[in-house]
Amino acid sequence: MKHSVFRHLPGLCVLATTTIFFTACSDDDNFSPVSKNRGYDYAFKSNNGFADYPCNEMREGREAIVGRDKESYFCEFDEIDSVYIWAGFNDTLTAKGKEFVRKNVSSSSRESSSSGDDDSSSSQYSSSYSSSSYSSSSSSARSSSSSLSWDELKPRLTEKGEQFNPDIDYGTMTDPRDGKTYRTVDIEGTIWMAENLNFVDNEIGMSYCFSDDEEICKLYGRLYSRDAAMNSSECKYKSSCNLGSGPIQGICPDGWHIPTYTETQALVNLASKKARPLMSTIGWGTEDSLYIDPGVDTYGLSFVGTGEYDTKDDFNDIGEYAFMWVYYQSSKMYYLLIRGEDNDAFINDFDGYESNFSVRCVKGDGVVPSSSSSSSYSSSSSAKSSSSVSSSSVSSSSRTKQAGAEPLLEAAGEQFNPDIEYGTMTDPRDGKTYKTVKVGSATWMAENLNYADNEIGVSTCFNDDDRFCELYGHFYSRSAAMNSSSCAYKSSCDLGTGHIQGICPDGWHIPTNKEAQDLVNLASGHALPLMSAKGWKTGITPGTDTYGLSFVGAGCYCSDDGFHSLGEYGRLWVYYASSTQYYIVIRGLENEAEVWDYNDEECYNPVRCVKD
Repeated sequence: MKHSVFRHLPGLCVLATTTIFFTACSDDDNFSPVSKNRGYDYAFKSNNGFADYPCNEMREGREAIVGRDKESYFCEFDEIDSVYIWAGFNDTLTAKGKEFVRKNVSSSSRESSSSGDDDSSSSQYSSSYSSSSYSSSSSSARSSSSSLSWDELKPRLTEKGEQFNPDIDYGTMTDPRDGKTYRTVDIEGTIWMAENLNFVDNEIGMSYCFSDDEEICKLYGRLYSRDAAMNSSECKYKSSCNLGSGPIQGICPDGWHIPTYTETQALVNLASKKARPLMSTIGWGTEDSLYIDPGVDTYGLSFVGTGEYDTKDDFNDIGEYAFMWVYYQSSKMYYLLIRGEDNDAFINDFDGYESNFSVRCVKGDGVVPSSSSSSSYSSSSSAKSSSSVSSSSVSSSSRTKQAGAEPLLEAAGEQFNPDIEYGTMTDPRDGKTYKTVKVGSATWMAENLNYADNEIGVSTCFNDDDRFCELYGHFYSRSAAMNSSSCAYKSSCDLGTGHIQGICPDGWHIPTNKEAQDLVNLASGHALPLMSAKGWKTGITPGTDTYGLSFVGAGCYCSDDGFHSLGEYGRLWVYYASSTQYYIVIRGLENEAEVWDYNDEECYNPVRCVKD
């Protein structure tokens, strides 16, 4: 996929789409809903819908896919002509929707793109936009696909079990609840179901057969809502789905559980993030769809293109995509996405509308949430929803500590890369000196800020222990980081579009969304090039520290979870005008880095400043 890190990388601490998806910005609330579930920022059936989404500063760096042939456009700023454009392969579009062709595009390309014969040509656009976007044109009821007959759908899988790899030694598992038997497969010591669950009698949530056809359920398994998959009303759409660290039994039979994030990521990594090693040799494409290369089914997981059902866009993508629920503590939905045509596989997250996906279970006992624990989650969720919560409301005495946590750095400064030529910056407010490094055209602090005398908001050390501040820097509430009470948790935090000094010294500023995204893109969404070789837990691959930024696993603090993940994750505040919290998250275990938005609980993060 790597079109942009926005598309597919989940966030943490709490992973906390994707990938910034601007779900909190009123100017961009109605983006094409089907796109995120398929790994893109925007997806449109035709130019008519695309015309409602001009490229502008807020959409810079995003990708739009248009039409059946998936014509790709990226939103970028053209410095030569000082205009925001959707840049395609042969044509580009200005923010006002008028045709705009770069100087380096050939006349032949311009002629072909303006001929009007191609549905994705820029000549179809005008400054008078159509109101029929992909999302609004989609049926909100199960009408379009559900009216299709079996012959009209033409799914490739026609006989139960034909998707399996004859060269794999499968096991079997019988669900004692209904007597159905499933193939299983051992993947490096973890036993997975090799086909999708088809258990009907869920008592919580909803489940469906694709196109409401029971015959398809027999071949492809059922599609479950998240609360049905997790077997908990705490996991209904837009709920916190905080059932503990897992694993969670969910709708799986006794002795089996919903795949965890770690288990699924290990699977993705084993396949090198490619789809074909996970895909069956059959069960992909339809007679009416684009040709999809058959899988090689290296591990015997035999995924088929199950498609999905969502409440905005009906039944979709049979034969083209496979979706599998993943348990992770978050209000966002986490799932494995396997895209046959694009030959990629990754964990995606989404909360734009309610979706229903397949379930595969992993062998091993899972937790069944009790009614008492469910009520406690509910009260926690309602407390979080109050907009009156402010950064200063969380006292040190109420903050939960990570038991047994000890610094993983032995001395200040040992995290730096000896092969990098660093600069220095001295904060005139307290005389502390910090290493700096130039990355591209930007000069970054190469260590976290340790300034204590903020007058707004809250700052603290990990576990409220001063030892950690000397090694890892301070953790700041968002209002403290931005040095503005208007940036308290769930407040608008709209301080304008320029550089925000925040708690940084004069001449430095909080990283902008663009600066943060440029950094993540430079590392191709990977953590290792940004991570120090030290300051991370045993078992996590040491960073290569390619750019000298020397990030260490400073851990996390969020109001519901307390201090945690020392040596596993690092985070960094990012300024974006929104009521939602934005930050870079660096996950050592998963080797992933992304810009993330998260608002389910108040968080304190480290700060690094960028030179003006």
